[in-house]
Amino acid sequence: MTKSYSEILISNEPDSELFKSLSDRLRAEFKAELIDRVEDLDSKYFDFKIKDNVLTLHLQNYIGITLFPKDLNDSTEKANLLAETIGFRLKYSTSKVDTWVKIKDQAEAEINWVLENVQEARSDKSEYEFTTYQDYANCEGHEHCEICNSVISCNEKENEFYSTQRHSTCPDCFKKYVENDEYLNEIEGLEKIKKLPPTTPISKRAEGAKRNNNTFNKLWSRLTGKRF
Repeated sequence: MTKSYSEILISNEPDSELFKSLSDRLRAEFKAELIDRVEDLDSKYFDFKIKDNVLTLHLQNYIGITLFPKDLNDSTEKANLLAETIGFRLKYSTSKVDTWVKIKDQAEAEINWVLENVQEARSDKSEYEFTTYQDYANCEGHEHCEICNSVISCNEKENEFYSTQRHSTCPDCFKKYVENDEYLNEIEGLEKIKKLPPTTPISKRAEGAKRNNNTFNKLWSRLTGKRF
């Protein structure tokens, strides 16, 4: 049977101390409740309940540590999206300076931000229509690709694109992230960039952190039905 659920490989190392740290973070940061646990010499399965969803944190020798919905192929879309969102947060939130990626051309973004935008763009997956900007807006103004932020207009190379009533994506991002169900592999395969530590004043950094938290909180509310 083909796997149809989301599984995030958090670490290639079956590190028990890291597994404990991740378990603690699930409870502290994501308000998860540990409802079941199974352990043997080679593996650990910890089931965490978050609202109406159950995610499994799994340690397996020779594989590492993964996070996935407990119901596997019977998982709901919300459970899969939640596993992706939390799995990426656990995997990529250890540092703010080495989790950036090159998306397209010179576009750069933090990887959790990329995932959130891809998930949002995919929420209308069946409604996209291929069009040109001339047909879409009679060449007035411009749009931006929701994922890579490239400009879409009659004056740019990117004139053709896919759109719904809520979303716009360039053909390249549509192919890689919207119609492609292996979009997680595409995101994790993006070239990683090491950023220098921020030198902006603390007040400005706090404002930026607040904006990032607001974005995550909105997604959290949509997936779990409660405020973070």
